[in-house]
Amino acid sequence: MHADCVAWGRHQLDAIGVTGPFVTSLVKRRAWSAVWKLETPSGRYYLKEAAPGFAVEAPLLAALCAWRPASIVTLVAADTTQGWVLTRDAGCMLHDVMFDDPENGRAQVRAILLAYARLQVACQDRDAPPFAGMLEDRRPAAMTQSFRAAVADDDLLRAGGASVDDFARRSHALRRVDQLCRDLAELNLPLTLEHGDLHISNIMISAEGAPRIADWGDACWTTPLHGLVMCLDDVAGRHKIADNDPWFRQLIEDHVSVWQRRRCVADWHKALEIVRSLVPVSGVLRWSRGIDCMPASARAMMAGQIVEHFRKVV
Repeated sequence: MHADCVAWGRHQLDAIGVTGPFVTSLVKRRAWSAVWKLETPSGRYYLKEAAPGFAVEAPLLAALCAWRPASIVTLVAADTTQGWVLTRDAGCMLHDVMFDDPENGRAQVRAILLAYARLQVACQDRDAPPFAGMLEDRRPAAMTQSFRAAVADDDLLRAGGASVDDFARRSHALRRVDQLCRDLAELNLPLTLEHGDLHISNIMISAEGAPRIADWGDACWTTPLHGLVMCLDDVAGRHKIADNDPWFRQLIEDHVSVWQRRRCVADWHKALEIVRSLVPVSGVLRWSRGIDCMPASARAMMAGQIVEHFRKVV
């Protein structure tokens, strides 16, 4: 299928008047996707092919870019049947910007998290696409059931390196996750689109300085704050910023205030604590997606990631 995808991408560029010569190079190939870079006289483009079970990104990007294109990578074309996506080059990773220019990097983190919160809030509007119907259900009750199913496969856990102790603590982990999800459900938070993997290597900064979110293949439908927590944890870990840094506290307040301005009354800070505790659960679910469609080598690697995240459920 790889050759067909590349041929499709070139045809889409030709359709918008971008003609050769093309220099095509494989950027990344994993069991669940492949990405090519297409250098053309009119600029750089990226082509992504998703494996079966991971094709949600094509219809999601098509819906997002037709509805709220700001802060999203610029879509050129999408084949929602094949799971193929062609996008314009969105610039450099925010991760690199933070190393090269920390002050600008912090400003870009704030800008994209505010834009992301506004996008999530807009999912409550009447004109919003029917995201709930196209995305994996990770409402609190569904999260409990999905986690239970993911860690119920003894053979899969053994393939991922699970120990006797891991199996012994499984019942405790299930009770812990069930209680966390019940506590989260009781807060009656709105449901919205979540990116699913919002770290600073999936946020791009254009040459004009505009942040854009890429790689929506792990998106789901759930309560807010998961993306915020993931992004802040990623920044803290990579750039050695303490969790209690005043800048982090302000980012959280700014993010929550976007919801509060829409009269979303909830105990947002309690919700934040629960979502932080659910981070490893989200990791288990992210690596479980599509695992049954994977070849043996990829399945073993993904199982290892599932076990690694499972061990962090305390």
